[in-house]
Amino acid sequence: MDRKDPKLSEGLSPLEAESGKETKGFHAWFILMVAGAMALYHLYALSGITIVTSVKLYAIHLGFSLLLIFLIYPFHSKSRAIKTRFPVYDLILGIMGALTSVYIIVFYQDFIFRIDNAPTVPDLIVGAITILLVLEISRRTIGFSMPVVAVVFLAYAFLGYMMPPMLRHRGYDLERVISHLFSEQGIFNIPIGISVRYVFLFILFGSFLEASGGGKFLIDLATAMFGGTRGGPAKAETVSSAFFGTISGSAVANVIGTGTFTIPMMKSIGYKSHFAAAVECASSTGGQIMPPVMGAGAFILAELVGISYLDVCKAAAIPAVLYFLSIYIMIDFEAAKTGLRGLSWSELPRLGPLLKKDFLFAIPIFALIFLLVGLKTTATMAGFWATVVTFIITFCRKETRMNWKKIWDTLADGAIKATQVAAVCACAGIIIGIVALTGVGLKVSAIMIDLGGVSVLLSLFIAMCISLILGMGLPTTAAYIICAAIVAPSLIKLGLTPLGAHLFIFYFSCLSAITPPVAVAAYVAAGIARANPVQVGFTAVRLGIAAFIVPYMFVYGPALLLKGDTYSILWAIVTATIGITALASSMERWFMGQSASWFQAGLLLASALLLIKPGIITDMIGLGLLGMAFMLWAWNKKRRRKEASPIS
Repeated sequence: MDRKDPKLSEGLSPLEAESGKETKGFHAWFILMVAGAMALYHLYALSGITIVTSVKLYAIHLGFSLLLIFLIYPFHSKSRAIKTRFPVYDLILGIMGALTSVYIIVFYQDFIFRIDNAPTVPDLIVGAITILLVLEISRRTIGFSMPVVAVVFLAYAFLGYMMPPMLRHRGYDLERVISHLFSEQGIFNIPIGISVRYVFLFILFGSFLEASGGGKFLIDLATAMFGGTRGGPAKAETVSSAFFGTISGSAVANVIGTGTFTIPMMKSIGYKSHFAAAVECASSTGGQIMPPVMGAGAFILAELVGISYLDVCKAAAIPAVLYFLSIYIMIDFEAAKTGLRGLSWSELPRLGPLLKKDFLFAIPIFALIFLLVGLKTTATMAGFWATVVTFIITFCRKETRMNWKKIWDTLADGAIKATQVAAVCACAGIIIGIVALTGVGLKVSAIMIDLGGVSVLLSLFIAMCISLILGMGLPTTAAYIICAAIVAPSLIKLGLTPLGAHLFIFYFSCLSAITPPVAVAAYVAAGIARANPVQVGFTAVRLGIAAFIVPYMFVYGPALLLKGDTYSILWAIVTATIGITALASSMERWFMGQSASWFQAGLLLASALLLIKPGIITDMIGLGLLGMAFMLWAWNKKRRRKEASPIS
C-alpha cells in the first residue's frame, strides 16, 4: 500500500503545506527564518548547556510567538488558514509583541521585583499592550471562544463588587490588574512555562518524526496488524490513533493526520460515512489520554499535582487502554452485525517487509519511553533527546536523509505549530491570574462543597458538565487549565486525591472535542467523510461512552490508577475489562454473535457499570447480571433452534 503524505512527498515548506499555496518571496523567507531561529533557541535553552531564568525564557518564547502569529495568521479568516503575505499593520503588531519581551529582558533585574508591587508607568504601558496582543493572537489562532472567556474574567476583576454575594469581591483598579497579569502570577505563569519546557520540544519531536516518514509508518503498522480482520480499517484506525497519540496531543491534529487515510478505507469496505468519521474522531480524541505523550495538558497536570510526568502516564495507562478496547470491540460488533470484511491481502502493507524497511522509525518512540521510564529523566530531557535521536536516524537511509533546507523547514514547522499552544497558554495565564487575584476559585469551591454535602456524585457531575462546556470550542489544554484553577480545588476538598481530581477534569476536557453541539473533532472528521457533523458527534459519543464512565470509576476505585496492592489492581483490571466488553455489547446491542433484545442490552449495561466500578460487592452483582444475560441468550438460542427444526 503506497499512501504518501503530500506535505512530505512534495517537499513543501511549512507555510506551503498549511496554506496550499506557493510561498516564495521575502515574506515567506522571513517567517521561516524567524520560526527556525525560534526552534534553535529553544533547543539550545532547554538542552542543559545553559541556564536561562524562567521569566526570561517565557518572555522570549512569547516574543517569538507574538511575532510569528501576527505574520502568519490573518486578521480576518473564518478558517484560520495560514496566510502567505502580511500587511504592514501585522508587521508592526508583531514587532511590538517582540519588543515587549525585549523590554522584560533588558530591565529584568528591576522588573522582576517591582512589577507586581510598585510598577512604573512604562511597566503598565508595556503590560497593557502585552495583554491586548495576547488576546488578539488567541483570537487569530483558535477563534473568539477563549479570548471572550478571558475578557469576561477581566470584567469580573473590575466589576466584582457588583456581583451577587457568593461571587462578590471588592474590585480592582486598572493598575493592579495589569501589574498582576504582567507578572509570574499571570501571563508568565505555569501554562506558558509548560508550553516552553515541554510542549515545544514534543511538537518539534513530532515534526521531525513526521518529516522523516514516522507518522506514515505508524499508520501502515496498524493497518498491517489489523487491516485484514473483520472491519479491519476501522480497527487499524483505532490502533493508529493510539500510536499517533505518542506524537500528537491534539484531537483535531490526530483526525487530520490519520483520518485522511483511514476514513476513505473504512468507507471502501462498507462503513457508513458518519460511522467512519465517528470512529476517527473518537479514536483521535483518545490519543490525548494515551501515554506516553498525552498532549500539553498532561504536562500541566503533573506540574499542578506536584508529581512526575511518568507518574501521570502510569495512572492514565489503564483507563486509556480500556477506552481504546471499548472502541475496538464496538467496531468488531458493528462489523459482525453488518457483515463487513477486512481489507484484502493485496491491499495490506506486509508486516515483515514494513518492519524490515522502516523499523528505524520505532527507535525514537522506544527512546522516548526508555528515557521517561528506564532512566527516569525529566520530560524536557526526554523530549530533547528523542528529537535528537529522530534527527540522527534520518541519516541512516538515503530516502529519509535531510538536506539543510528540509532540516530548517522541519525546525520551522515545529515552531509554527507550537505558536498556537503558546497563544492558548498565554491567554490561559490571564484567566488564572484573575482567578488568583479575585479568589473566585475559592468561591466556586465553596459552592461545590456545599453541593457535595448533599452528594459527592452530584459535585462530580457538575464538574463534568463544567469541563465539557468550557471545552466546547476551546483546545483541551485551555479547557483543562481553566478547570484546574476553578474546579479541581473543590473536588480535592471533597476528599478526592489530587491526581484523581485532575485526571477527572482532564478526561472530560478532552472529551469535549466529540461532545455535541460543538464537537470540533467531529466537524473535522465529518468534513473528510462528507457526513453530517451532528450525527458524527452523537455516534462518536456512543463509541467513546467508556471514557464518560471510567473517570467516575477511578475516582471511586483508585485501583484503576494503579493505586493499591497488586491483587486489587489486577482484580480491578480484569473486572473492568469484562465490564467494558459488556458495555460495548450493550451499546451495539450485539451479544454472543447475535442481536440482543432491549432487555438484554439493559442487563449488559447494568452489569458493565457495576463491573467497571471496583469493589467486590458491585463486581459480584455485575457478574450475576452478566450470567442472567448469558442464560437469556442460551434460552433464546434453544427456542430458535426448536422453531427452526422440522415438526415430526
